[in-house]
Amino acid sequence: MIRERFGVVIIVASFMAASSPVFASSYAVSSNQITNFSMWTTGGSISPFSFTFSNDAAALDNIGASNVDSMDASGACVGAACSGWQNLSTPHIGVLSAFSYDDALISSLPTVTGGIGAASAIGETRANAGLGFGTGGNTMMASFNVETTGTQLHFDFDANLIMQTILGVGDLGAAASSSMQITINGPSSYQFLWTPNGATGGITGGSEVSDPFSLNQGIAGTDSFSAVSSSTGFHAMTAALATGSY
Repeated sequence: MIRERFGVVIIVASFMAASSPVFASSYAVSSNQITNFSMWTTGGSISPFSFTFSNDAAALDNIGASNVDSMDASGACVGAACSGWQNLSTPHIGVLSAFSYDDALISSLPTVTGGIGAASAIGETRANAGLGFGTGGNTMMASFNVETTGTQLHFDFDANLIMQTILGVGDLGAAASSSMQITINGPSSYQFLWTPNGATGGITGGSEVSDPFSLNQGIAGTDSFSAVSSSTGFHAMTAALATGSY
């Protein structure tokens, strides 16, 4: 199972100036685009069956919207004029009104016979004297059989992760986070778990070849993170698999 999720949350409070109320504004976004996702085997072959879905949810001051659809969840957006925002995974920096926008898309599926996968997800919120949160995510599930003992399954992909938080004066909190995992369960309690963390480790039941930065992290307050794996992608492989169903 491959799961990615990106979320933001803002808790905003107004404060009083000497003459009139002044409202602070906070902002948070977490977005990732995964491209060139490929899977292949060494030492044998597998025949997978795939099922996928995307999901997202948005809320602003107790007004919310959420969608769950096969491969492409319609954008969930409240607060601002959201026309034309469907499947836009780049931040809406120029929008100053309060809004919460979230979207998720699996645009192509990886296969072990040469197919290349791609997916994107975003959670974005700007709140003016209120509360807001958003989350978008993609999940791909597959079952497969291993016919030859010693087969290894490889995963290779690129990622473009953007996170930013801006905490307004007097506001209580702004945070953004991202997560991605690849898990496999099989015979004799075998488990493969890869949580790319930008460091040696973060993997069970296999080995990493390349893990350039963490896809499992969070920021808060006023902070930012941006990284693109354009020259060095993510790559890991399972241990030698026994025959059976996974």
